[in-house]
Amino acid sequence: IRYKNFKGVRANSTSPIELYDLVSDIRESKDISSLFPSIVSKIETFINESLSSDFVDSRDDSPLVSFDYSVLL
Repeated sequence: IRYKNFKGVRANSTSPIELYDLVSDIRESKDISSLFPSIVSKIETFINESLSSDFVDSRDDSPLVSFDYSVLL
C-alpha cells in the first residue's frame, strides 16, 4: 500500500508491515517501520479496511477491492 512517499508491504496476514521511503530508498532496501510507527498504523488500517466486506467507495458504493484470496491458498 502506498501512502504519501511511503510504501507498506506485508508478505502475509501474520507478518509485520515493512515500510519503505520511496523517495530516499527507491530499491526498498531499508525497512524503516520502527522509525514511523504512526505511518505503519495508518497503513495497517488501510489494509484491514480494504479487506473488510463493509469497505466501500463513498462516491458510488462499489467495493474498492474485489479479490478472491482463496486462489492464493
